[in-house]
Amino acid sequence: MFKGVFILKNIFGIKSAKAVLTGAASAILLSVVMIFILAWILFSSSLSEKVSDAAVLAITIASAFFAGFLCARINKANGMVLGLVSGLMYLVMIYVISCFFGMRADFSTVCVSTAVLSLICAAIGGILGVNIKRKQK
Repeated sequence: MFKGVFILKNIFGIKSAKAVLTGAASAILLSVVMIFILAWILFSSSLSEKVSDAAVLAITIASAFFAGFLCARINKANGMVLGLVSGLMYLVMIYVISCFFGMRADFSTVCVSTAVLSLICAAIGGILGVNIKRKQK
């Protein structure tokens, strides 16, 4: 994974590499917080497993969007490309963390479609991150 960071640094520059890592790490943090909130809601209510599956999908997609948005907002250029890279970095980090906690690799249709949808949302987040203007003070 560290070799990928050095390749990213050489292609886009150090600012872009930091933006990608910041976006992906922030998305991981957002995912963890949202998963804990979901766990608390599921613990205190009697929602079905289908609801939790849909909620985890929504959390993954929203976090990927956030990774792309934050990365592009920090870098201020190359929104779609850096959003995709940041979303990919987020998905790789999720995969590594999942393997660390004993989850096995699952490349089912649902998993692949979730990854593709997450990458699309990360690219859209990157596009919006570059193009949404900040308020002037």
